[in-house]
Amino acid sequence: MNPVLLKIYGDRDCQLTAENSTLSMEQLSIMLNTAVVVKSVNVPKYEKGVAISGTTATIVGTPAANTNVTVYTTNANKENLVKLTKVASAPTGNQFSISGSVITVSATISGNINVYFFEAQEAEVLTATASTASVYKAYANCLLQSISNSRLYAGNILLNNCQITPSVTFGGSNAAETPESSSLTLDLLSLNGVAPYEIICYEVTSADEI
Repeated sequence: MNPVLLKIYGDRDCQLTAENSTLSMEQLSIMLNTAVVVKSVNVPKYEKGVAISGTTATIVGTPAANTNVTVYTTNANKENLVKLTKVASAPTGNQFSISGSVITVSATISGNINVYFFEAQEAEVLTATASTASVYKAYANCLLQSISNSRLYAGNILLNNCQITPSVTFGGSNAAETPESSSLTLDLLSLNGVAPYEIICYEVTSADEI
């Protein structure tokens, strides 16, 4: 038995908009028209209240090569007090030197320090650049209701030749219980002077069919 009750063909421009409350890397990749690349990036880190033993203090992380390291003396509340100046070796006064994860301070400094640094981590990276948007063949499932008999239909929408709308806006609201939605809009392109699409409908008689 053929379950198709209705098939509609179109030859005019149309839009398909999908909304969801989370932005995945896959969706961002489509929006920005670029591929996800896994590479090493420098991530800001900090460690507070690192104890000084003698004239050295060892942090848990390892600062990335050729990145800034900032050190402050601190108190029991782990507040930043005096900023130390970085030197290559043999620190004196309010100075420090660093080798790997070991920080050396002068003999006049004791107690604890706060350390701010960058650590290399592997991450998924998306880099947006000016480019021509890719062309897609899009499928969508939707639920339709007839205005004549009020029956529900499951509709499969097919856009044969479409492109992501080039204008993308990111927004947010300060409410954790209500995630801000994001939209992905596809504009149907013309093929040989027409913009073909089709909607195929199946009647829905129970919730299990949705």
